[in-house]
Amino acid sequence: SLSDEDITQMARKTEGFSGRALSQLIRDLGARAAISSTKTITPAMIETVLNEKIAEKTSAVTEGKM
Repeated sequence: SLSDEDITQMARKTEGFSGRALSQLIRDLGARAAISSTKTITPAMIETVLNEKIAEKTSAVTEGKM
C-alpha cells in the first residue's frame, strides 16, 4: 500500500511534468501492476517508472525535442 509520503515524493519528482506526461506515468504504472504477481502498484514500481520517465524527459530536452 502507498503511504502519504510515497505520494508526496512522487508529486515532488513530477513537478513540471505536463498533464500528458503525468497521464502516461499513471498509465505505465497501471500496466506494470497488471502484469505483476501482486497486481499492486508498489513504491519500488513507482520509483522505477518515475526514473524512466525522468530519463525520457531529460533525453527529450537534451535532444531539443521539448
